[in-house]
Amino acid sequence: MGWGFGANAIGSGAVLSGNIGSGQVGPFAIASGAVGPNKITSGAVQGSLGSTPDIASGTIGPNDIGSGVIRSGNIASGAVSQFALSSGAVNSGHIASGAVVGSLGGGALNIASGTIGPNDLGSGAVLSGAIGSGQVGGFAIASGAITSGKIGSGAITGSATGATAFDIASGTIGPNDLGSGAILSGAIASGQISQFKLSSGTVNSGHVASGAVTGSATGATAFDIASGTIGPNDLGSGAVRSGAIASGQIGTFHVSSGTIVTFGRNLIFDQYATAETISGVRCAALTYSGLLQVAMASVSGRMPAIGVVVTNVLSGSIATVIRYGDVLGPSSEMGSGLCISGRMGRSLWVGASGEVVTISGGGPTIGVGATNSGALGQRIGTSSASGAFLVDARATAFLSGAAAITTDPRTWPV
Repeated sequence: MGWGFGANAIGSGAVLSGNIGSGQVGPFAIASGAVGPNKITSGAVQGSLGSTPDIASGTIGPNDIGSGVIRSGNIASGAVSQFALSSGAVNSGHIASGAVVGSLGGGALNIASGTIGPNDLGSGAVLSGAIGSGQVGGFAIASGAITSGKIGSGAITGSATGATAFDIASGTIGPNDLGSGAILSGAIASGQISQFKLSSGTVNSGHVASGAVTGSATGATAFDIASGTIGPNDLGSGAVRSGAIASGQIGTFHVSSGTIVTFGRNLIFDQYATAETISGVRCAALTYSGLLQVAMASVSGRMPAIGVVVTNVLSGSIATVIRYGDVLGPSSEMGSGLCISGRMGRSLWVGASGEVVTISGGGPTIGVGATNSGALGQRIGTSSASGAFLVDARATAFLSGAAAITTDPRTWPV
């Protein structure tokens, strides 16, 4: 016969922990709310990873977990989705290096298209290799951002390249943009430098090409030499030749002292090619070949004289022979080639070496010794004013000797 106790047979607190056998209290023996916070021993409640899980699936809510209870090791890989993170929960230190992937990552990308703004990029964050070719447009460059070192050689093109697009705007290159010596001769188009482009004193002697300066004699409507602007200092020695002087342009006042001048009458002269050099004032005779040579009263074959040459002439050149007329001898020839100083109004004769001499009075003679022997005497003219003489060659030659000359009335005055 078994024993039995009813619910009301056990008094309050009569059953102690030691009176209950192990495993005797089942889930249905525990009243609702009977197990308080201090009734469960540490580690007594097991989850799904324990041998006998006590926590029902999905029964732990947000209020069951204390602050800081869940640590990094408690969260399974991939278990935290984007919706599990509260707004602002992920800060800069929470993101691992390389964790944020962009569109070039090849997989799932974390950066939404167009979401990186100007404030998201740090100073110097965008390097040259990160910018795609042709991605920097005109509006992307800040004012003053491109300095001298930023422009590659040959990067700036002008209209001369022939391309439809070029970098230099028309008319934008000013005088301060060009360095010294930047414009070379080949860069200047033909006819682009006008008279107003040249500064004062720019064109020097070496800059003018041969024949570039034209005068009125070219016959062109435009010429370079202004009328009346060539002065005496502009002409070099020997620059004006006989062919450059128009007929009748040289008057008495144009001839300087010591040169040949006329005294109210024209000179009569002829021109011959010379057989030898004629220096100074010399009487001249013709050779058998019709060339001009120095007449010499003491040398056979050099008489008679046909006139007087008063300038230096090289052999083979054209010499002017004065045959008649009053001339003023060069001062340098007085006493040598022209021996008439202080002997005005006397007859003049061909000297032994071609000088213009008098019969007496010192200086060169027509022959040898005081009697003028051994030479032919030919009258060549008359001394007129001081330093001047009248050329009037007599074709007849006389025998030598002072007596033969002075006694003939045709030679007077001697």
